[in-house]
Amino acid sequence: IAFSISLCLSVAGVRIYKPFLDIPPGQGMGTAFILAVSFLSMLCVSFCHGGLFSLICSMTTVARAYVLETIGTLFGGICLTWLLLPNFSHFEIVFLAAFASIAACAIVLRQIKPGVAGFILYPSVIACLLLVAVIKPQKLEQYTLSMQYRQGKVIDSRNSSYGNMTVVQKHGQKVFFYN
Repeated sequence: IAFSISLCLSVAGVRIYKPFLDIPPGQGMGTAFILAVSFLSMLCVSFCHGGLFSLICSMTTVARAYVLETIGTLFGGICLTWLLLPNFSHFEIVFLAAFASIAACAIVLRQIKPGVAGFILYPSVIACLLLVAVIKPQKLEQYTLSMQYRQGKVIDSRNSSYGNMTVVQKHGQKVFFYN
């Protein structure tokens, strides 16, 4: 649950750190600054992910845990590059990953401690579904994009396996941002 929440907050934080620090869109930052922001934004997510890996290692053999992680990483990278990024927004992908993580925890925990799974994780899965229905990833995507490109109205933002392109309208002109 902590991994899922921190993943969503991390993506939102990466989008809005420049407006929060009053850095104009399109302005490049130094390597040290980028490393510091990357470290801080990924700290909680990485800590939780490492904890989940350690937990899985305690439940099975370490070799099996590494094999499963490698298979998951390869499968996830292929799916992300060719299926998810071209067809879904960042927050739709993040919500999908968060939901999959909680569902996987429910399945694993059900095998080990059935009572705990029913008491903690099943309500969490239902809460995630309700959260997606209420918050709507598209609205969160649009809000964070408008914060990220605050100097104009975001007309469109599209992803590909090569990068992201965002079109912003300001004073009758269209500005293209490619990342």
